Amino acid sequence: MIKWLLLLVVIFMGSFIFFLQREIKRLTKKIATLSERQEYGGRLSVEFREKNLMDLVDALNTWLDENEQKGQAFQEMEENIRLSIVGLSHDLRTPLTAINGYVQLLEQVEDTEKREKYLTIIKQSVARLLSMTDQFYDLARIETKQKEMDLHTLSFSKEVEEVFFSFYEQFSEKNIEVAFAEHSINTTVLADPLMLLRVLQN
Repeated sequence: MIKWLLLLVVIFMGSFIFFLQREIKRLTKKIATLSERQEYGGRLSVEFREKNLMDLVDALNTWLDENEQKGQAFQEMEENIRLSIVGLSHDLRTPLTAINGYVQLLEQVEDTEKREKYLTIIKQSVARLLSMTDQFYDLARIETKQKEMDLHTLSFSKEVEEVFFSFYEQFSEKNIEVAFAEHSINTTVLADPLMLLRVLQN
C-alpha cells in the first residue's frame, strides 16, 4: 500500500514539475516576443494554474502596464517637442523675412527718416525673435514636465487683440484693416499666458 502511495506521489510530483517547466518555457518565449516586437497591449496569461507562478505573472503584467505607460508618455513628449519645433520654425520665418526685407531696403535708401523707420522695425522684429525663443524654451520645459503651468485668469478678448496688434506691420503691408467691436463681451479664461499666446499665434 505504501509503495503505491509513494508511486502516486512520485507520478504527481513528476507531472507537476513537467507542467511547471513547460509553462515557464512558454512564458519565457512570450516575454522575449513582447520585448523584441515592443508591442503595446500584450499581456501574459497562465495555463498552468500554480499560485506562485500566477503571482509572478501578475507582477510581470503590472510591470508591463507601468512600462507601457512610460513608453507612451515618452512618445507623446517626443511628438509635442517635434510639433513645437515645427511651429517655432514657422513662427520665426515671419520676423526673419521682415528683417531681411528691411535690411535690403536700408541698403537702397538714403533718406534719414526712412532709414530710422526701417531700423525701428528691424529692432522690433529682433525683439520679437528673442521673445519667441524664450517662449519656446519655457514651452519645452512645460512639455517635458520640468516646469509647471502658471495658470491665471485672463481676458481672452484682450489677449486676442494684443496678438493681432503684434502683427500690425504685416497687416499694414498687405492693406489689411483689423477692427474690434467696442462693446465686445469680455470673456475670461483660466490659462497659462505662454500656452495661450502660443495657441493664438498659431
